[in-house]
Amino acid sequence: MRLHFSYTPLLFLAALFFHGISDVHAARTIVTTSQEYQRCTNLSKEHADQALEQAEQWLRISRNPSAMHCKAISLFNMNKYEDAAETLDILHDMLSDKDATLKFNLQRQSAKAWLRAGNSANAINRLGNVIASLIMDERPNPLHQRLLVEILMERADIYASSGEPLLAVQDYDHAESIGLLTDRVMLERGRLYLRMGETELAMEDAEAVLRLHPNHHAARTLLADIVSQSP
Repeated sequence: MRLHFSYTPLLFLAALFFHGISDVHAARTIVTTSQEYQRCTNLSKEHADQALEQAEQWLRISRNPSAMHCKAISLFNMNKYEDAAETLDILHDMLSDKDATLKFNLQRQSAKAWLRAGNSANAINRLGNVIASLIMDERPNPLHQRLLVEILMERADIYASSGEPLLAVQDYDHAESIGLLTDRVMLERGRLYLRMGETELAMEDAEAVLRLHPNHHAARTLLADIVSQSP
């Protein structure tokens, strides 16, 4: 994916902060970041208020996407989740549609912030936007297909936590049909079935994972939980 230089640091942060990369040096070899952006985001880890001030000063000079993203991360680290989400939404709208993968990840980040802010409806909306775009993609690539599975699972988790288990099951079914990360999908769906009292369906998912991975610890744990709750 080709990105404009000023957008490039955002991809670095998307991987490093929101999704976690243990090898920071490896991440830097993939994505070249601006020194100013690195200083701002590094500062946000321990002194988010100072990083926010730095980002605001940067924005007064230039409406730079990297500065906007550092502002969002600083607000997030200050537990100002609604402000962080709104900033990420503004940043998303600033970027070109040519930067599709980057925009997908920004909406995913926005959903995380909205969820932390207690607004599950907005979180579901942001994830739904990405899901709709990925489904409509006429030339899907493996990266986007994996992203679709992960986002369907994230939305399913929100649905389940919001008292909408049937909608969650639909998302898990859709994710399974894509054929990626199937063991993770079936495990999460099996756990949901168990919470719903659908022990037979939960058993089917647990056993399906064990057929693929006979020593899968989480699947064996789920199976034991099912047996303990079966009449």
